Amino acid sequence: MEKILEQILGELKEIREGQEGLGKGVDSIGAKLDGLDTKIGGIDQKVENLKESIIEGLEPYFDRLEKHIDNSHEKVIPLTDKQQNTIDVLSARSIKHEAEIKELKRLVKNK
Repeated sequence: MEKILEQILGELKEIREGQEGLGKGVDSIGAKLDGLDTKIGGIDQKVENLKESIIEGLEPYFDRLEKHIDNSHEKVIPLTDKQQNTIDVLSARSIKHEAEIKELKRLVKNK
């Protein structure tokens, strides 16, 4: 009977040691997860810094682009106005010429 109790105690000791090992393993995993959380926080900060850097770097480019578009627009407006004036003049001439042609046809027909 004493031998059986010693075997049971030995097995219980092994179980306890196994549980302690599992506890240490869980603690180790927890520490590693904490380390990962710290690294992820650092990565998040780097991404945020990179985003801000890109935005700040692109801002002057977009400012120049906006000025270029404004300058181009200012150059196009007079050209468009001039083209519209030319179209108006040509339309008026076309109407006048059409009337003159009709008058000439009428005169030729009446002769």
